[in-house]
Amino acid sequence: ESRWICADGEHVLRFTVWYDVPGRLIYCAGQEVTDGRAAQERGALERVAALVAQGAAPGEVFAAVTAELRALLGVAACVLGRYEPDGSVTVLSDSVELGAGIEPGTVLHYQPGTSGATVRDTAASLVNADVASLPSPLRERAQRLGVTAAMKVPVLVDGQVWGYLSASWRQ
Repeated sequence: ESRWICADGEHVLRFTVWYDVPGRLIYCAGQEVTDGRAAQERGALERVAALVAQGAAPGEVFAAVTAELRALLGVAACVLGRYEPDGSVTVLSDSVELGAGIEPGTVLHYQPGTSGATVRDTAASLVNADVASLPSPLRERAQRLGVTAAMKVPVLVDGQVWGYLSASWRQ
């Protein structure tokens, strides 16, 4: 992500670039984040930071992260997952627009070459429009919400892929 201040000094633009390694595509999105949007982002960050400072349990912090991200992006769902040594993913938080999300602690098994495995193996962000390739119960949740695509970004800890954040939307 990069932020640019326009020549007028009043407008701030944010650009995000991500790579779809399997599809050999590069995506770029830009948006103006002047004032209102920047204030929303700061507010979300401050609310999560306040929970951390208060010593909130990790599960509470993870739930706040996905809820804040879902609200900021205006998407149907956001998931925070942690990669395990055996290649599986443990769901830490799932914030959904309608109904209940996937329970924290649920273990997902991504097949090689699928979105979750690719993010783990490449540390690259990607867009997945193949809901059928998602592991159960993620696939059923996506179908229930009418999700048509999702963006997964790696979460890095000490330079290593620790997990991912995923934002899912409807077309």
